[in-house]
Amino acid sequence: MLVANSINIAVSSNMSFVINELKNSFLKQHKDIKIRTTVSSSGKLYATILKGADYDIFVSADTIYPQALFDKNITTHKPKPYATGKLVLFSQKQIKFDKAINHLLDKDVNRIAIANPATAPYGKASLEVLKNTKLYDKVKDKLVYGSSISQTVLYAINSTDMAIINKSAIYTNIFKKYKYNLNYIDIDSSFYTPIKQSAVQINNKESTRLFFDFLFSKEAKALLSKFGYNSL
Repeated sequence: MLVANSINIAVSSNMSFVINELKNSFLKQHKDIKIRTTVSSSGKLYATILKGADYDIFVSADTIYPQALFDKNITTHKPKPYATGKLVLFSQKQIKFDKAINHLLDKDVNRIAIANPATAPYGKASLEVLKNTKLYDKVKDKLVYGSSISQTVLYAINSTDMAIINKSAIYTNIFKKYKYNLNYIDIDSSFYTPIKQSAVQINNKESTRLFFDFLFSKEAKALLSKFGYNSL
């Protein structure tokens, strides 16, 4: 059922760290609107939307899934890119990072977390990194797959030696104690296809249009930049 003053948003896991700030900023201007968010991997959200899940907006970690929904006449318009995401290499233990991505080959690195490439766009990009750096065959038996990038982040800080995660996670409170060039570094963007993230409307409710437009506002772009995204 479409409720005029409510918005139900399907949000890709990489955006779990910024969506609350986006929501709070929006609600300052629209206090009469209620927002509910569901956070999961883009692939899983796509599958639930195909099955008829009652979402108003899909905020994906890529453009492929929103485009597929548009091609099936499920959305009101083509996907609109809102940001480009980035990858970082993370280590719980402090290291010099003088070998960059090749630290994955260190003898004391036994478990490496990446998101599931089949359902998570950040996982797909992580796999590209490993293959383009010729490391995949050397580390494939060490890989631990998170069902989403959010779960991969939890693995990174709790149970694996190293991980490839979304840069936006680094700007959250749980990563405050970790240091650039000691616990994490940016991964060379030439090793993976740009992670262009897009959103789509699934209906034309007024509240849906209001939040969708807000996602491309100056306020939203500033928040996205704050969390390490390149806003578009």
